[in-house]
Amino acid sequence: GPYRERITNVLGKFKNFKWLGPLQYPDQVREDLAAIDIYALPSGIDMSPLTLQEAQLMKKPVVATNSGGIPELMKDGETGFLVKKGDSKDWIKKLNFLLNDKYQAQKMGNAGRKFVEENFGWEIMAKNHSSHRASSLAWSSGVQVGFSSGLLGTFDQVLVISFWNCSCFLLAYSYSSLAFL
Repeated sequence: GPYRERITNVLGKFKNFKWLGPLQYPDQVREDLAAIDIYALPSGIDMSPLTLQEAQLMKKPVVATNSGGIPELMKDGETGFLVKKGDSKDWIKKLNFLLNDKYQAQKMGNAGRKFVEENFGWEIMAKNHSSHRASSLAWSSGVQVGFSSGLLGTFDQVLVISFWNCSCFLLAYSYSSLAFL
């Protein structure tokens, strides 16, 4: 990301720091998550980091910055800990706690997997979508649909489906064509 060079310049001089670079998904990600004891996400910009859910599915306790969408993806004190952005003392405290109390770390890791399975599994996501669907459908007529790469076309009808996580899908059709966007 945008901070890679700044991070590697500062931390690269330490023997216990290793920049992994891009990981092969999903095998290398699973392998690396299996090798760690605690998953730490010291980010202040992530809106909905999939890595947090992946770590919890691997039964890892998590410590993450209390920002963006992160608090919705875990339970503070149950699946891990949320830390206020910039509070390095609390980071050290939470990480030390988990490193020194293997029982609590394992308990939080198990709770994390259960939390993700119960709140973000396919069946749950489909149920949440269907319960919000009626209030999040909107039809428009004669709409031009385009992306950053250019205009896709003009359609007689466009159905906008907005999911709870702010992603949108479009069903657009003309009398001569149909597109799922």
